[in-house]
Amino acid sequence: MRPAGGWLERLALKLVLFALGTLVVMQALAGPRGAGTFLSYAERLEGPLPQAAWAESPQAPNPAAGPAPPQPVPDTPSPVPSGAAQGAWITLLLCSRPSDPSARLLINGRPAGSFLQPLLTVAVRHGDRLEVDVPEGGGTLTIRVVGAAPDLLWPRLGQEFDCRGLGLLGEIRRLPD
Repeated sequence: MRPAGGWLERLALKLVLFALGTLVVMQALAGPRGAGTFLSYAERLEGPLPQAAWAESPQAPNPAAGPAPPQPVPDTPSPVPSGAAQGAWITLLLCSRPSDPSARLLINGRPAGSFLQPLLTVAVRHGDRLEVDVPEGGGTLTIRVVGAAPDLLWPRLGQEFDCRGLGLLGEIRRLPD
Protein backbone atom coordinates (compact mmCIF):
# COMPACT_ATOMS: atom_id res chain seq x y z
CA MET A 1 0.00 0.00 0.00
CA ARG A 2 1.32 3.50 -0.94
CA PRO A 3 1.34 6.32 1.55
CA ALA A 4 -1.24 9.05 0.91
CA GLY A 5 1.36 11.88 0.87
CA GLY A 6 3.59 10.30 -1.84
CA TRP A 7 2.18 12.29 -4.73
CA LEU A 8 2.53 15.52 -2.77
CA GLU A 9 6.21 14.82 -2.06
CA ARG A 10 6.88 14.06 -5.75
CA LEU A 11 5.15 17.28 -6.75
CA ALA A 12 7.16 19.28 -4.21
CA LEU A 13 10.42 17.68 -5.43
CA LYS A 14 9.56 18.51 -9.06
CA LEU A 15 8.76 22.12 -8.13
CA VAL A 16 12.04 22.50 -6.22
CA LEU A 17 14.04 21.05 -9.12
CA PHE A 18 12.23 23.33 -11.58
CA ALA A 19 12.93 26.38 -9.38
CA LEU A 20 16.63 25.49 -9.11
CA GLY A 21 16.89 24.96 -12.87
CA THR A 22 15.20 28.31 -13.50
CA LEU A 23 17.59 30.01 -11.06
CA VAL A 24 20.64 28.59 -12.87
CA VAL A 25 19.33 29.71 -16.27
CA MET A 26 18.53 33.22 -14.99
CA GLN A 27 21.98 33.59 -13.44
CA ALA A 28 23.60 32.57 -16.73
CA LEU A 29 21.50 35.14 -18.60
CA ALA A 30 22.25 37.91 -16.10
CA GLY A 31 26.04 37.38 -16.12
CA PRO A 32 28.32 40.06 -17.60
CA ARG A 33 29.11 38.01 -20.72
CA GLY A 34 26.59 35.26 -20.16
CA ALA A 35 24.32 33.43 -22.52
CA GLY A 36 22.12 36.53 -22.89
CA THR A 37 24.26 37.75 -25.78
CA PHE A 38 23.53 34.55 -27.65
CA LEU A 39 19.84 34.36 -26.78
CA SER A 40 18.88 38.03 -27.11
CA TYR A 41 18.57 39.23 -30.69
CA ALA A 42 18.67 42.88 -29.60
CA GLU A 43 22.01 42.52 -27.78
CA ARG A 44 23.58 40.89 -30.82
CA LEU A 45 22.42 43.80 -32.99
CA GLU A 46 23.05 46.68 -30.62
CA GLY A 47 25.68 45.43 -28.17
CA PRO A 48 25.51 45.39 -24.39
CA LEU A 49 24.07 48.25 -22.37
CA PRO A 50 26.51 51.09 -21.66
CA GLN A 51 25.89 50.95 -17.89
CA ALA A 52 27.39 47.46 -17.70
CA ALA A 53 30.55 48.64 -19.44
CA TRP A 54 30.99 51.60 -17.09
CA ALA A 55 30.56 49.35 -14.07
CA GLU A 56 33.46 47.18 -15.28
CA SER A 57 35.58 50.14 -16.38
CA PRO A 58 38.57 51.08 -14.22
CA GLN A 59 37.46 54.72 -14.38
CA ALA A 60 33.73 54.57 -13.77
CA PRO A 61 32.18 58.04 -14.22
CA ASN A 62 29.36 59.60 -12.27
CA PRO A 63 26.29 59.29 -14.55
CA ALA A 64 24.65 62.34 -12.94
CA ALA A 65 27.61 64.51 -13.93
CA GLY A 66 27.13 63.80 -17.65
CA PRO A 67 29.78 62.57 -20.07
CA ALA A 68 33.33 63.27 -19.01
CA PRO A 69 35.70 65.00 -21.45
CA PRO A 70 38.57 62.86 -22.70
CA GLN A 71 41.49 62.56 -20.32
CA PRO A 72 44.73 61.83 -22.18
CA VAL A 73 46.85 59.15 -20.57
CA PRO A 74 50.43 60.29 -19.75
CA ASP A 75 53.08 58.96 -22.17
CA THR A 76 50.44 58.16 -24.77
CA PRO A 77 51.83 59.07 -28.18
CA SER A 78 48.45 60.29 -29.49
CA PRO A 79 46.82 62.57 -26.91
CA VAL A 80 43.50 64.16 -27.74
CA PRO A 81 44.06 67.24 -29.90
CA SER A 82 42.99 70.51 -28.32
CA GLY A 83 40.21 70.92 -30.91
CA ALA A 84 38.70 67.55 -29.91
CA ALA A 85 36.87 69.15 -26.98
CA GLN A 86 34.45 70.69 -29.48
CA GLY A 87 34.49 67.73 -31.90
CA ALA A 88 33.96 64.02 -31.45
CA TRP A 89 36.36 61.77 -29.58
CA ILE A 90 36.51 58.16 -28.54
CA THR A 91 38.40 56.33 -25.79
CA LEU A 92 39.29 52.68 -26.30
CA LEU A 93 40.43 50.27 -23.57
CA LEU A 94 42.68 47.33 -24.36
CA CYS A 95 41.09 44.54 -22.30
CA SER A 96 42.99 41.44 -23.33
CA ARG A 97 46.43 42.50 -22.01
CA PRO A 98 48.05 45.41 -20.14
CA SER A 99 49.55 46.95 -23.29
CA ASP A 100 50.56 46.09 -26.84
CA PRO A 101 52.83 48.69 -28.45
CA SER A 102 52.83 46.79 -31.76
CA ALA A 103 49.04 47.08 -32.15
CA ARG A 104 48.02 50.32 -33.87
CA LEU A 105 44.72 52.13 -34.27
CA LEU A 106 44.19 53.30 -37.84
CA ILE A 107 41.78 56.06 -38.85
CA ASN A 108 41.06 56.04 -42.58
CA GLY A 109 44.10 53.80 -43.09
CA ARG A 110 46.53 56.17 -41.32
CA PRO A 111 48.10 55.44 -37.91
CA ALA A 112 46.33 57.37 -35.14
CA GLY A 113 47.94 55.80 -32.09
CA SER A 114 49.21 52.62 -30.50
CA PHE A 115 48.30 50.80 -27.33
CA LEU A 116 51.42 51.66 -25.29
CA GLN A 117 48.96 52.25 -22.46
CA PRO A 118 45.68 50.34 -22.11
CA LEU A 119 43.63 53.53 -22.75
CA LEU A 120 43.79 55.30 -26.10
CA THR A 121 41.81 58.49 -26.79
CA VAL A 122 41.61 59.97 -30.29
CA ALA A 123 39.65 62.66 -32.10
CA VAL A 124 37.26 61.36 -34.78
CA ARG A 125 34.91 62.75 -37.43
CA HIS A 126 31.71 61.43 -38.97
CA GLY A 127 32.52 58.76 -41.56
CA ASP A 128 36.01 57.99 -40.25
CA ARG A 129 36.89 54.33 -40.72
CA LEU A 130 38.38 52.75 -37.56
CA GLU A 131 40.67 49.74 -37.84
CA VAL A 132 43.06 47.99 -35.48
CA ASP A 133 46.26 46.58 -36.96
CA VAL A 134 47.56 43.63 -34.93
CA PRO A 135 50.83 42.26 -36.32
CA GLU A 136 51.03 38.61 -37.34
CA GLY A 137 51.54 36.43 -34.29
CA GLY A 138 50.03 39.08 -32.02
CA GLY A 139 46.99 36.93 -31.24
CA THR A 140 43.54 38.36 -30.66
CA LEU A 141 43.00 41.71 -28.96
CA THR A 142 39.80 42.61 -27.14
CA ILE A 143 39.05 46.32 -27.27
CA ARG A 144 36.16 48.04 -25.44
CA VAL A 145 34.77 51.54 -25.98
CA VAL A 146 34.88 53.20 -22.52
CA GLY A 147 34.43 56.82 -23.49
CA ALA A 148 32.88 58.76 -26.35
CA ALA A 149 31.62 62.21 -27.22
CA PRO A 150 27.92 62.72 -26.40
CA ASP A 151 26.95 63.09 -30.07
CA LEU A 152 28.59 59.81 -31.13
CA LEU A 153 26.04 57.23 -32.32
CA TRP A 154 28.47 54.45 -33.23
CA PRO A 155 30.47 52.82 -31.73
CA ARG A 156 28.57 52.98 -28.46
CA LEU A 157 29.89 52.85 -24.93
CA GLY A 158 30.53 49.31 -23.78
CA GLN A 159 30.82 47.88 -27.27
CA GLU A 160 33.59 45.26 -27.51
CA PHE A 161 35.60 44.19 -30.52
CA ASP A 162 37.83 41.15 -30.95
CA CYS A 163 40.59 41.98 -33.44
CA ARG A 164 43.09 39.74 -35.21
CA GLY A 165 45.28 40.92 -38.09
CA LEU A 166 43.74 44.02 -39.64
CA GLY A 167 40.41 44.26 -37.80
CA LEU A 168 37.74 46.67 -38.98
CA LEU A 169 35.86 48.32 -36.10
CA GLY A 170 33.56 50.22 -38.47
CA GLU A 171 32.74 53.78 -39.41
CA ILE A 172 32.09 56.61 -36.96
CA ARG A 173 28.49 57.82 -36.92
CA ARG A 174 27.52 61.09 -35.23
CA LEU A 175 24.29 62.96 -34.65
CA PRO A 176 23.67 65.53 -37.39
CA ASP A 177 24.57 69.11 -36.40
